[in-house]
Amino acid sequence: MQLRVSFKALLATVVIALCACDEAVAAPTAFPIINGESNNSTITGRAPAPFRIPLTVIGDDLAYTASISIGTNPRPFVVTMDTGSSDFWVYSSVCEQRGEHNGIMAGGSTRMLTEPPTRWTIPYGEADSVNGIMGKDSIMIGNHVISPYGFGVAGVVSGSIPGGTGDGVLGLGTRLGSRMKVLNIVEVLALREGIPAPIMGWYLSRSRDGKHDAQLSLGAPN
Repeated sequence: MQLRVSFKALLATVVIALCACDEAVAAPTAFPIINGESNNSTITGRAPAPFRIPLTVIGDDLAYTASISIGTNPRPFVVTMDTGSSDFWVYSSVCEQRGEHNGIMAGGSTRMLTEPPTRWTIPYGEADSVNGIMGKDSIMIGNHVISPYGFGVAGVVSGSIPGGTGDGVLGLGTRLGSRMKVLNIVEVLALREGIPAPIMGWYLSRSRDGKHDAQLSLGAPN
């Protein structure tokens, strides 16, 4: 007799549990089918895809550069990729240390802004440093455009930097190390949903191999 009562109680508990599931607020529901088609208007768009940009190895694997366009300047800028710093800068066209490097001209881009002038200084090691003012313009890396984006226009470049290959430096460290107090391009691309996540993946070929297939993946591992 006792066993029969316990079984009935158990059965009642199961029925109650099944009924409770029918009222669950968080239970997944199917999209209604109307005329054979599902109504998926509430489904968000697909996540943006990562993309890759080619890199050029310099010397005996001393550095890697990439090509970036700024505003309507006629020539792209070849910049040194640097994970040890967090700021992006290029030479000003009036920088005395520019030499043959490409430089930003005052009227080189119709959308560039330098007002109000905000000054910055970046030390590299013990002997090298760069200083200048902030500029804002559209930046194109790969086929992706960031507009506007704040970067440095270098007026004075000291030490061994002018002897390098790049027209500037693209720092890819986090904002914590930024002297200009701006997000790096990877963080901005992720924030504006240009890439799925603020992730970088490096494939660095060696110059001695002669393959010249180095690349940087933005938004995913490489």
